[in-house]
Amino acid sequence: MTHEDVTFSSDEIGEIFGSLTVAKKEGPKIQAQRTETAPARETKTPAVLDRSSEMDKPGRRDINAGGEVPDTDVDELVRRAEEIEREAKKDVPAPDAKGVEPARVLEFFEEIRKFMVSELELKIDRKILENMMLRTLEKTAASHRVLKNTNWGADGNLRLNGAIDTARMIKNMGLCPDKNIANQTAAEALSALLYLRLCSVKQGLGAEVYSALSGMLVKKTGIIEAGYGAGTAFYFKNNILKSAISKGDELK
Repeated sequence: MTHEDVTFSSDEIGEIFGSLTVAKKEGPKIQAQRTETAPARETKTPAVLDRSSEMDKPGRRDINAGGEVPDTDVDELVRRAEEIEREAKKDVPAPDAKGVEPARVLEFFEEIRKFMVSELELKIDRKILENMMLRTLEKTAASHRVLKNTNWGADGNLRLNGAIDTARMIKNMGLCPDKNIANQTAAEALSALLYLRLCSVKQGLGAEVYSALSGMLVKKTGIIEAGYGAGTAFYFKNNILKSAISKGDELK
C-alpha cells in the first residue's frame, strides 16, 4: 500500500520556524563537506557512473568488473551500465530482507533524528527543532497507522522531542499478520516521516540548508551503519533514507 506524500502548508511552516523561515535569519550555516571531483567531461555519461553522492549498495559491482570498457565509446558505456544495473537488481532483497530487526531500525532512525537536531541547532533554537520533529511525526501518523500514538511514551506522557516510541510502533506492526507486509509498511511510514522533516527544512530554511543537511545524512548513515546488522543497515539506507532524499530533492 502506498500513501500520498504530505507536506506542511506555508502557514504551518511559518508557525514552526517563525521569523527564521526561508533564511531570514543571518547566522552560521550548515556547511556541506567538500569532496574532490574530477573535471567535467564533454561527453554525457550515464548517471549511474556518478557515485559522488550515491550510497554504496550491496551487490553493486564496479563498472570495470567484467573487463576494460573503452572510455571513448559512450554507447558501450551505457549498454554495460544498464546490464550491470539489471544484474544488480536481481540480487537486491525486498524491504523484508532477511536480517531486518524492527527495533534496531528504529534505533537507527532515532540516531538520524538526533543528528539532524544537532546540525540544525547551529541555526535554530533546539525547542523549535524538537517542535518540528513532533509535528512531523503527528502529521505522518495521520496517514500511516503504523505510527499511530508513537508520539506517546510508555509513561503516558507526550514525547515532546518527536522521538518514536519503539514499543508502540512494534505493537502496531504486530497487528499485521504478514511480517513482510509489516516491514514494508514500516519502511513507507519512516521514509514518509523523514521526507516530511527534510521538506520542512527545505521549505522553512531554504534549499541550500536542505542540500547540505541531506548530504551529511548520507555520510552519517555510512558511518553509523557499522554498529548495525547488514540487513538492518541495508533496509534503512535503501528503503527509508534514499527514498526520502530522492523525493525531497524533487520538491520545489
